[in-house]
Amino acid sequence: MHRILPLAIALFACTSVQAGDVSLASLIERLGSPDTGAQMAAARALADSGDERAIPALEAMVAGQLYARRSDGSVVIARREGRGYELFNPLSGEPLGTAGRRDVSRIALQGAERDAVRRMLVALELGAGDVDARRAALDAMMDEPGAIPLDVVRRRLEAERDRGARRRLEALLLLATLDTGSTEARIDAARALAGFSHPSVRARLQALADDAGTPPALADAATAALRTLDRRQGINQDLQTVFFGLSLGSVLVLAAIGLAITFGVMGVINMAHGELIMLGAYTAWGVQALLPDAVGLALILA
Repeated sequence: MHRILPLAIALFACTSVQAGDVSLASLIERLGSPDTGAQMAAARALADSGDERAIPALEAMVAGQLYARRSDGSVVIARREGRGYELFNPLSGEPLGTAGRRDVSRIALQGAERDAVRRMLVALELGAGDVDARRAALDAMMDEPGAIPLDVVRRRLEAERDRGARRRLEALLLLATLDTGSTEARIDAARALAGFSHPSVRARLQALADDAGTPPALADAATAALRTLDRRQGINQDLQTVFFGLSLGSVLVLAAIGLAITFGVMGVINMAHGELIMLGAYTAWGVQALLPDAVGLALILA
């Protein structure tokens, strides 16, 4: 009995995984339905599933790379290869060979349906395990903060642990409040957005400040937020200038010290140490190119 129970548990687990795969695969196959309503329902079900494996299929659908085989109606991802297409399984990404143009038919979407599927895709990517994917999805939402229901954004904010993603989610909620909130809430949101330097935030505040139909109190709040953003940007630019100045100055100081030492010891100017300075400069540049997100560590290693 003690041997049968683990076997039964393992069998149940495998069956559950396979059942989930079958359900996901059946939803992807329904994307090839000739009925637009059935297509959109399947796309919505894939987005609601929260399964990241559905992302490639929805991405291909938005990009116009989702096709249906004429022979059996199966849905595949097709990419141009010469005069034909290279086919891939939309669920596993496994290559499925090639096909001619007459062997497959594209699953076409109209503008409204494509925008809807794009919003579904962004909602699905919000729950992706990859932090970079979540951040990219949130950046894409900044230009259209009302594309995803606010309750979805709030739930994601409660579950999010990455600081960068949380900041983007907070900015999304504030941007949505600018469009749908009361006048007092919009004023508070405009003031709070002074802490976010995303380009979409600046553009939205600038549009409010320049719009003649904006309530005066809201326009003043947007203008004040823009001044705060400009002031912070100026401080960052000044710090960056100081950093670059110190970096360049340190190189000149090293060169001067080398010249002083060699001249003091040898009595003549020896420029050979200049080669070492150039090697150090190229080393620092190379390490920073390998570690673009860790400038301080790159300088220490160099």
